[in-house]
Amino acid sequence: MEIPLVAGQDNNAEVLALVTESGILVERIDALTQVETLSQNLLLIWPNPSSGQVFSAQTGTAIIRNLSGSLVYKGPLGTEGIDLSQQPKGLYLVELIHESGAELFTQKLILK
Repeated sequence: MEIPLVAGQDNNAEVLALVTESGILVERIDALTQVETLSQNLLLIWPNPSSGQVFSAQTGTAIIRNLSGSLVYKGPLGTEGIDLSQQPKGLYLVELIHESGAELFTQKLILK
């Protein structure tokens, strides 16, 4: 079981946290210009695999493509979730873009 947590953000840093069965991962990003160095171990979207609805503790933009490269979603990202239930089962690539415009992460997403 994994429980994503967000500790918050101010003008100096952003703090991200994730509680897993193996412990707690906390990542502090000292400047938003360093967002691209975010640890690849930090879960940014969940649940994964998903039956269609995915969520994120991050805010910004999500760009989701199927493995053919076709765009299936581009829009806001956040705790309100993204409904992908109308998409076929399979593997997708989710690109997370921070509000500052810096790419955070590209993550694989499995729709089951």
